[in-house]
Amino acid sequence: MNKLLLILIFFFLVLFNVIYAIINLNETDNFNNTKLEKFEAEQQEAKAQFLANTGIIILTGFGLFVKFLNGYSNNKL
Repeated sequence: MNKLLLILIFFFLVLFNVIYAIINLNETDNFNNTKLEKFEAEQQEAKAQFLANTGIIILTGFGLFVKFLNGYSNNKL
């Protein structure tokens, strides 16, 4: 049950990060921007992608840590 719960949490957090990145990209998709506005839009896009990737990396590391603790408690290392 715990593994299923962790998988579901990981899936929904990744899904949330991807939806957030897509919404952020759609808000900044204007073709009549000045150079400064385009630069700010690129910065927001990079920030959204960074947050999504960071969330995925942190959750993957947490999942591996939990797997390590589970193996350690069962003496299966």
